[in-house]
Amino acid sequence: MDFFEPGIVLDDFELGPVLQEGALARVYRGVDRLTGEAVVLKVPFKDILNNPLLFYHHQVEEQALRRLSHAGIVRHLRRRRTSLYLALEWIDGADLKTLLQREGPQPFERVFNWAGQILDALRHMHARGVHHLDIKPENILLDTGNRIKIVDFGLAWLRGIRDLLAEDFDNPHGTPDYAAPEQLAGVRDDHRSDIYSLALVLYELLTGEFPFKRSRRLSEVRKRAQSDPIPLRHHDAGLPGWLETVVMTALAPSPDRRFPSADALRKALERRGAGGVTKPTSRAASHDANRQAPSLPPRGPKGGKPQLLGAVTDDARSDQVVDVLRREALQRGGEITLLTVNTEMDDSDLMRYATAVEGAQLGRRLEGYMHRLREDGLDPLVRIRKGRPLDTILALARDLPADLLVVGKTRRQGFRKLFGGRMVDKIIQKADCRVVVVSPTPSPDPPLGLKPSALRREDHLAIEFFLYDSWIHHLNHLASVSRPYALADGQERRAPNGDCHLYAWLEDCRREPEWHSLLGELAICHQRLHAVADDLAAAAEAEDWGRMQRLYLETALPRACALQQALRDLSLDLKANTASQQFTQLPLTQAADCPLGVADTAKDGPLAALERIREYFCRHPEASPEACLVQLRPPVTDHEGN
Repeated sequence: MDFFEPGIVLDDFELGPVLQEGALARVYRGVDRLTGEAVVLKVPFKDILNNPLLFYHHQVEEQALRRLSHAGIVRHLRRRRTSLYLALEWIDGADLKTLLQREGPQPFERVFNWAGQILDALRHMHARGVHHLDIKPENILLDTGNRIKIVDFGLAWLRGIRDLLAEDFDNPHGTPDYAAPEQLAGVRDDHRSDIYSLALVLYELLTGEFPFKRSRRLSEVRKRAQSDPIPLRHHDAGLPGWLETVVMTALAPSPDRRFPSADALRKALERRGAGGVTKPTSRAASHDANRQAPSLPPRGPKGGKPQLLGAVTDDARSDQVVDVLRREALQRGGEITLLTVNTEMDDSDLMRYATAVEGAQLGRRLEGYMHRLREDGLDPLVRIRKGRPLDTILALARDLPADLLVVGKTRRQGFRKLFGGRMVDKIIQKADCRVVVVSPTPSPDPPLGLKPSALRREDHLAIEFFLYDSWIHHLNHLASVSRPYALADGQERRAPNGDCHLYAWLEDCRREPEWHSLLGELAICHQRLHAVADDLAAAAEAEDWGRMQRLYLETALPRACALQQALRDLSLDLKANTASQQFTQLPLTQAADCPLGVADTAKDGPLAALERIREYFCRHPEASPEACLVQLRPPVTDHEGN
């Protein structure tokens, strides 16, 4: 339910036909309007409350793909989204399962070539702390140039992030036929599981057969740990003996008897078994050989990052819960977990349908929260649990363990009521950490009526957050008016002028003489950025893409950097003139230079949207080389003109 129809425009993408409908998601072919390229849109089914695994797979896959950048791994297009979906590169080709069904066993040299590509991609994954854990022929695509692409990271394990698939679900994950024995026992943090699964794929590609009896029953599949696989050459005596030795070593039931790394397996294949295969290794030696750290211990007050937990529902009051978590993480650091609790225990068809509808709405809200936090360089985790709200919230707060728990009151009644006054009181009494109960109304924004000479620490912090939020707001506004394509019906480039809180704050400060010497440069930079944004919107409405390109590269981006510099200078000036010096620097004031164009700085932060539009314009031949330099700095002469 709640599917997208082919032909609609979804953010930067126009949806085409449905390609596949799996157990967890629907896959569409689409067109990226920013680049004109074909893409794949992977949309999870919306019933995330009845089936939380849907959301967990989506969350894990996005987290994994944001870490990876390799020719042998499907590319993830990072864009602002208004719903739950993943945008992926289009791969013109077929998966290896389809190829096997169509052609049967593959020639050795062809499989040898594919194995090298797959192992190179695995080496990249493992070095980035990602274990795929679902390597199988269906998840390995071959394009028309005979290039391998690995897809489907929904079951991945990620180093440094809590393994929610293990913590929140009892059953093992992975396709049983291709899962390593340790996976079926619940072990997910061993990269050698991918080597085992790949060995099964290679065996099947070479012979068209499987080394074990196929079964969907876990009890049968688990017996493989005590049984030997059928030798490779039993099916094809023409295969070389050294190849059988290599594949059978990778299929060892004990990880310590397998190759210690993807690179070790690749080298064994390249030397065609010469000089022996491998020596049994301990787990510690295996990790060292693959340059990996062991799995992280649970984090919390004993030296780990602070754990910040917020309970949210599909209600606007949860916005304040997220805002408190965001400010706490920006000011003091920490990792954010958003928890939603499905309180409904009735399993009737009517109630499951109502829960599915609510889950679709909640999914959109959660996606918005995740994007909002990632704009600030924060990477939240979302957990969906079923049970009594009080017990579930307190249990997770203990398990993390949480340093801060943020809850809010809601007037909503019904089968998913999460908070009531009495429940909040019980949470405060029983929680082992600091508890914040958010106000049902947001704090005033912007901070008005303040004098620079009389700023208290809390006043300065309020201004610091306001300046940072103003920076984010203006970047989003500039990105919204700069899209180099015609918008669909109902979409707008312009934000209403009244939305600019910085303008309102500057107008209020004009009434206080103490601000005049501090705000001159900021007022100029602010006005100039709005002026070029208006020019960009006008050029876009006229579909004058050449003028848009020139304005964007030569004027808008330098002025965006100039605004950041002015906001930063004001923040530093206020700190210098305030008695209390115990301030926390927010991301706005930590960087001395505007980082537009610097590699890896804008992947998910506030500059990400501007950087992607910049990359689009810079690919066109008429773009000036000067405007596409590696790093931009505001020009000192930009005080003339508009």
